[in-house]
Amino acid sequence: MQVEEFRDYIRNIPISQVISRYIPLNKKGQNHEAICPFHDDSNPSLKVNDSKGIYKCFVCGESGDGIKFVQNYRNKNFIESLKELSEIFNINLEIKDRKNANPKYKLARRILDAADNIFYTYPRKTNHPEFQKFLNTRGLSKENAEKFRIGFISDQNILSKFLEQRQADNPKQRIVDLALEIGIIKKGHNGLYDTFRNRITFPIWDQSSRVVGFGSRSITEKQMPKYLNSGDSLIFNKSMLLYGVNIAKNSIHDSGNIILTEGYMDTVSLHQFDFHQSVAIMGIALSDMKAKHISSLTKNVFLSLDNDKAGFIASKRVNDTLMKQKIIARKIDLTPCKDPDDFLKEKGRIAYLERMENARPFIDELIEIETSKNFGANTDLKIDALNKIFELLSTLGDDLRAHERIIKASQTLGLSSDPENIVKNYQEFLSKQKNGTQMLVKQAPRVTPPELLEKAVESNTDDINKRDESPSFAPCKIDTWILQSLFQFPAIYTESGFTEILDFVKNIETKNFVLDWESLEIKELAEDSLSKILFKIFDKENSYSKPFENFVYSMTFSFAKTDTSKVSQQISELKKKVTMESLIQEKKSLKEKRLQVLKEEDLNTLDNKIMTINKEISNLKIQNQKF
Repeated sequence: MQVEEFRDYIRNIPISQVISRYIPLNKKGQNHEAICPFHDDSNPSLKVNDSKGIYKCFVCGESGDGIKFVQNYRNKNFIESLKELSEIFNINLEIKDRKNANPKYKLARRILDAADNIFYTYPRKTNHPEFQKFLNTRGLSKENAEKFRIGFISDQNILSKFLEQRQADNPKQRIVDLALEIGIIKKGHNGLYDTFRNRITFPIWDQSSRVVGFGSRSITEKQMPKYLNSGDSLIFNKSMLLYGVNIAKNSIHDSGNIILTEGYMDTVSLHQFDFHQSVAIMGIALSDMKAKHISSLTKNVFLSLDNDKAGFIASKRVNDTLMKQKIIARKIDLTPCKDPDDFLKEKGRIAYLERMENARPFIDELIEIETSKNFGANTDLKIDALNKIFELLSTLGDDLRAHERIIKASQTLGLSSDPENIVKNYQEFLSKQKNGTQMLVKQAPRVTPPELLEKAVESNTDDINKRDESPSFAPCKIDTWILQSLFQFPAIYTESGFTEILDFVKNIETKNFVLDWESLEIKELAEDSLSKILFKIFDKENSYSKPFENFVYSMTFSFAKTDTSKVSQQISELKKKVTMESLIQEKKSLKEKRLQVLKEEDLNTLDNKIMTINKEISNLKIQNQKF
């Protein structure tokens, strides 16, 4: 069976038959329900609806169709999930790699393979002095340099010339254009040149050991930037990649743990000292996708990032992301050295192994920083400190490990509340945080604003410094109303008044969703076709953020057919609501600006704008009452 056929087959069988292969389901009314596997659930909060073909957790928000469930539950991609389902349902699945079948993608792979070959062979054939100097200075063995295929390319633009010659031999292929697109070469005033000229190169592989990009390091102090890396392209997605995981995965399995570093050289150095379970996160942040990948390999994680202020902030950020996956990471103390590479050279393998054995959970270190401050007898300051600890642990959620740490912290702070009350307060904190409301108790102001911390990280980090950015989506009332109208009246986009209403939407994902819906020319909507339509819209790589997809799926769970003849009435009511909400939000924004203004002239200007909006709101209320 072809992939498309099998995908449709899975979507046409009751979704409960898919999910029940993984977790127990109980029939309750029209739905099935279960303990949600995506968060610490005690009461069944996962609902499964066969008629709509979707599942939805009403606590953590995870939602989607049957295939999406397998992807999230098993931490697999789309094709891997289909493979697993085909085995479960005993169906022979014929898989063709869609990317590899794409001529452009295949050509990009060939270009990167050629670059890797040139970068690797050039310094070894020429015995290039700069390359040998780098290996000797960094204490890298020949075997380790070969293992990671560390290379070098001079300033003679060897790769550019090679690709230009291949283009001349194959004029129909866009070799040079594609090489420019994926960033392996560049165009200057004097023609093409190699992106990584006069640099030490590190090939970056995917899980299948295929080259997808390169990292590089300058060979002189004057050469800027010190680290230059491939940018995101059709073949390279940094947020999905862990450097060296293809080499380390067997050792991770054998050792039962993983060591995370910031950059390439720390990982290469650790492997040379027989810590073969080491990988680099390639930067100072860890995307949710990388964290899920790590979680699928092991829950036993060691942080070995740089031992400076920037490294500490980066470790905290990485730790937060790992705790979302219920991982309590331990941080290796590298004192007095700056990074793992320096530590291993100065102290050796045994010392590093001892530091690993003595490594504490990093969250405990962060909590200790808060509890060790001198608050005297000031109860309010102690509660502020406990609030900060609530925040530190919040990514772990309502977990027993969080409860134990909170109780211990409250006792260390000298608070007299009983443990049950402390845990209850933490749970209320989580609930309010999830709903976007204020803290449980007023939080003491932070000494360093977040934006300054970001700058400190960027200026102090000496390694690959592009941060992973995971898209986020915060739905507002207007987003909700727009999508509700779209599901209730599938052809509402054809009404002239709807385009005017769409102008009030601020979120680009909501606008794009409506445009994608319109492009499918949907006029009617049956309950069992909704999940198929959503799949068509979301079946584009990186087109929508996961929070937005969850938001949409959660709205479809309560979908019910509506009398489409009332579409004109819906347009009218929607316009009133959206206009009113837009004015309320604008007024709120102006009030927030007013708090930052010092000049009386500016205050008067803002007050006049707020007064004008108040009049518009009053007029709208009067008009609505008339109707």
